Amino acid sequence: MTYKQVTYPDYVFSHDKTPFFILDAKFKPRWAECIFKKDALGEFLLEDYNKCLRDMVTIGAHATGVIFPTNAELENMYDAVYIEHPISKFNTTDTFYTIPVKVPPVESEKRYSNWEKEFENNLHRTAEKVKEIVEELDKNMNSVHST
Repeated sequence: MTYKQVTYPDYVFSHDKTPFFILDAKFKPRWAECIFKKDALGEFLLEDYNKCLRDMVTIGAHATGVIFPTNAELENMYDAVYIEHPISKFNTTDTFYTIPVKVPPVESEKRYSNWEKEFENNLHRTAEKVKEIVEELDKNMNSVHST
């Protein structure tokens, strides 16, 4: 008997057709709490977390995470805009990432074009951070396969 787990993650990053990073987009405000409190997962987000881990295992990757919009104050956090969370004390190989995309507040005196430009800048910063994660994971995967 063959077991198959059907999975549909939002983003799968691969090297030579071998997946190494799964990223799911989530639209739940409580994900921002994981940026400020590393143990803030709680039952509310546990289903999302478990799905990411299932997808990671099913696809054979070693990293997973969520990317999500937030209005939380992250002005001074763009140098470390994501958080790496260990999967467990028994699993030091795999990693879970929380990656916020800051959505600027809507202010009545702010013109839409200004808001849009700020949001695009935030998207670009986050995309650069995701690129850094992917490059680091890919480099680590290359060093594992070359030994």
